Amino acid sequence: MLDFSPSLAQLIGPRASGSVLDTLDSQVYSTLFQFEEVNSVTLTMDGNCEAIGVLLMTGCQTIDRAL
Repeated sequence: MLDFSPSLAQLIGPRASGSVLDTLDSQVYSTLFQFEEVNSVTLTMDGNCEAIGVLLMTGCQTIDRAL
């Protein structure tokens, strides 16, 4: 689980752009998946998966390592 502060919402505004989602995909996930022990990543905001899902317009989701 990667937990973001609620201030993330202020940084990226009310609607996440494609560039924010691309950054998550290319940088955050690839950074975390470089560690063998990380098999999946769930993003949360203040411990709440639904909150970040609404912000990013992705819903609450867990990304699994590609085998």
